[in-house]
Amino acid sequence: LLRSKMGKFSCALERRWADPKERKMWYEGAAAYWSNVTTEDNNGVLGGYGCVHAADAKDSLLFSRALATRSLLKARSIDSPTFGLDVAAGIGRVTDAVLLEICDVVDLLEGSEVLLEAARVKLAQAPRVGRFFHSSMQSFLPEPGRYHLIWIQWCIGSLTDEDLVAFLCRCKAALAPGGLIVIKDNVPQESTEDLEGGTYLVDHVDNSVMRSQAHLEEMLTKTCGLELLEHAEAQLGNEELQPVHSYALR
Repeated sequence: LLRSKMGKFSCALERRWADPKERKMWYEGAAAYWSNVTTEDNNGVLGGYGCVHAADAKDSLLFSRALATRSLLKARSIDSPTFGLDVAAGIGRVTDAVLLEICDVVDLLEGSEVLLEAARVKLAQAPRVGRFFHSSMQSFLPEPGRYHLIWIQWCIGSLTDEDLVAFLCRCKAALAPGGLIVIKDNVPQESTEDLEGGTYLVDHVDNSVMRSQAHLEEMLTKTCGLELLEHAEAQLGNEELQPVHSYALR
C-alpha cells in the first residue's frame, strides 16, 4: 500500500517468476508473511493503516452504487438472489462493510487459514454469509456461472503476471449472466522514481508487486479479454498510500 515500502524492480524478479522453484519460494514467502499478521482488527490486514478502512469502505460503496445506477450491477432480490465472492478476504473486512450491502450471499476466499478462521469468527452473526474457501488465488477454481460480483482488492500484486491472467480468466468463467469483476488496487504514478522500466514496483517484505496503469490495463483488457466498464481513482484521503484505482470489468 505504501509509497515508502517499495523497492526497485529488477530482471531478477522476471527470472524468479519464470523458474518453478523460485516461483514456489515467491508464494511461500508471501504466505509466511500473511500467516504472521495480527487478526484482531483491520490494522493488521491493512499493514498498520486501519485508519483508511472507513474511507475505503465508503469509496467502494460509492463505486458500486455508480455501477448500479448504470444498471451494470444486479440489485439484490429475494426472488433471484445475487452471489458475491470476496477474494483474499482476510478477516472479512470488505465482506462486512461492503459486499453484504450489495449482494444477497457472499462467499469468502482466503489463502491464510489463520485469517480465514478470524473471518469465520467475525462474521459468525452476520446474515447471508455463504461459503468459506481456504485456497490461494493461483489454485482456486471458482464455480462456473455462480457470481454476480467478484471483488478483488489489494491482492493481485501477490500473483505473477501469468498467474494473474489465468486467475482472472477463471473468474470471468465464474460470472453469472451480467456479472462483474471489480479490481481495486494500488496503481503507482507513472512518474514514480522506482517504477523501473515503467512497469513494476516490488515489495520485498510481503513478496508483491504494483503494476503501472498501462501494464495493468493491457493485461486486463487485451490479455484477459475483459471489457472495461468503469474506472475511478479512489478517494481515501491518505497521501502516504500509493494511488488506488477501481476497475469494473466483465
